Amino acid sequence: MITVAKQVPTVLPLESGDRLTREEFERRYEAMPQLKKAELIEGVVYVPSPLRYEKHGKPHILLIAINMMLSLNSLKICRLNRKLNYA
Repeated sequence: MITVAKQVPTVLPLESGDRLTREEFERRYEAMPQLKKAELIEGVVYVPSPLRYEKHGKPHILLIAINMMLSLNSLKICRLNRKLNYA
């Protein structure tokens, strides 16, 4: 007995620079649920590069933490300065 495997039509992924019709763009976009954002502008596909934790999220969190520490320290200095001036 010979079995024939059915070929499932594969949908090509969206890539920046592809030239597509609106219908083809929407078909490919719906086939890629992991894709957060893609745009079709005048028939050209634009897909932004994904943000990574190591290069974006981690430095962002560190900057927020440093900013908080500096803000709290400056607040303490202002309070200490007021106490010294009014003593």
